[in-house]
Amino acid sequence: MLDRVDLDAERQISIFAAQMCKATWGTSLFVDVQDLSKGNFRGPRGWRLRKKLFPVLENCIETIAPDGIGTKPIIIDAARSWRTAAWDLIAMTASDITRWGGLPLVFTNILDVATLGSGGESAYQAAREIFLGLRDAALADGVVVLNGETADLGIGGMKRETTS
Repeated sequence: MLDRVDLDAERQISIFAAQMCKATWGTSLFVDVQDLSKGNFRGPRGWRLRKKLFPVLENCIETIAPDGIGTKPIIIDAARSWRTAAWDLIAMTASDITRWGGLPLVFTNILDVATLGSGGESAYQAAREIFLGLRDAALADGVVVLNGETADLGIGGMKRETTS
C-alpha cells in the first residue's frame, strides 16, 4: 500500500479490466484491434477499419464521442447496481454518434475512484462489476472496448494511475 492506494488491488483491477476489453475485440464486423502491448495488460492498442471487406468504409470518417453519466453514479452506488453503469455510459456516447447517422464501433473509458479498496471490499467488487457490465454492454451492442484507464485517487488527491 502506497499513499493509501492498494497497488495490488489496482493491478488486479487493471488486469481484469484488460480481460474484459479483450473479450469484446472480436465483436465488430468492421474493426480489427491492433494490440501492440505484446500481451501485457498495459500498453498501446489501436484499431483499423476493415475497409477491404467493406469498401463502403473508404468514405467514412472516424470520430470520438466523449461523454459521461452525470450524477447517476450516486444512484447506481446507492442501489448497488454497478453492473448497469456501463450500459448508461455506452448509451450516452453511442447516441451522440447515432443521432447524426453514425455507427458506434470503438469505445474507451476512464474509471476514477476514491479508492479501489482491496479484494474483499465493496469498492473493489464494484469496480469488477462495472467492468463486467462494460463487457456485457459492448458485446450486446457490437462495440469494441479498445482500452481504458483506472485511477485510484486515494484520499486527498490524485495518485498512481494504471491502464487497461
